Amino acid sequence: MRSANDIMNSDAGRVQRAPDERPTTLCSRTTGQHNMTDTNLIGRRAALCSLAAFAALGIGAAGRPAFAASLDDLRKQGTVGERFDGLAVARDGGAKKVVKDVNAKRSKIYQREAKKTGADVTSVGKIYAKQIMKKAPSGTWFLNEKGKWVQK
Repeated sequence: MRSANDIMNSDAGRVQRAPDERPTTLCSRTTGQHNMTDTNLIGRRAALCSLAAFAALGIGAAGRPAFAASLDDLRKQGTVGERFDGLAVARDGGAKKVVKDVNAKRSKIYQREAKKTGADVTSVGKIYAKQIMKKAPSGTWFLNEKGKWVQK
């Protein structure tokens, strides 16, 4: 009797395809009229990664990592503020490291979204800034486009 490893490693465990057809794997399946290929799975994984990134920025609802909770604490204390362009600002020198890390992650997301949508990075940042403002805790300071600090 053949073991599961023998079957998986043999040609019997592989899906046969025409030379011009896209390869399929064990992860590919057909359900109804929809063919869920590896490309679709990658797209779904990317969407999940985006949601995780939003949560890490304090944009998502629940499941934020530890640094996001400390970012909220820093915002409440007035140590960290938010700008109109979606980037954080260290209002105290001790918060520079946290702000640098947060802004690096946000910048990557803004660049990726700008590339996907064809918008410029600044516009994407401004859109995210509105969401950040809504989700930020009371006491958070916001720097508006006129350079004026306003507290939530």
